[in-house]
Amino acid sequence: MNTPDLFLMPYRRYISFGYNDARSAAFQDLWAGEPDDEAVTQDLEVMELAALLGFKPYMHDRSLLPALARFPNPALLLWGANDVITPPAVAERFLNALPAAELVTIGDAGHYAHLEKPVEFADAVIRFGAGLKSD
Repeated sequence: MNTPDLFLMPYRRYISFGYNDARSAAFQDLWAGEPDDEAVTQDLEVMELAALLGFKPYMHDRSLLPALARFPNPALLLWGANDVITPPAVAERFLNALPAAELVTIGDAGHYAHLEKPVEFADAVIRFGAGLKSD
């Protein structure tokens, strides 16, 4: 599946691609139902901000990966195994670019792994933090 284009579909449809299963409670709790006028206005504001920040170049900066090589500190990359917005192949590229990175892939999760699998997400953060040496 190709990465969905934020600017070619309604915002809430785009958000649904960020979940492993848009029928899940994690998605339904936040996004179910028909949006009211205020929610539609907020959605449009978010899309406008995304366009300002991420349209050109489209949702990426080619200078990022080379710059990451200069970051010597430990880094935790948490990725949903079924992320179609930022596919796991991107995580591998970040992992290869960061000298001291660790990648944790969360199964049965999409782009919003922190919402779909909050316990697994938090456990990974806690494990990573516990492994850091304090100065």
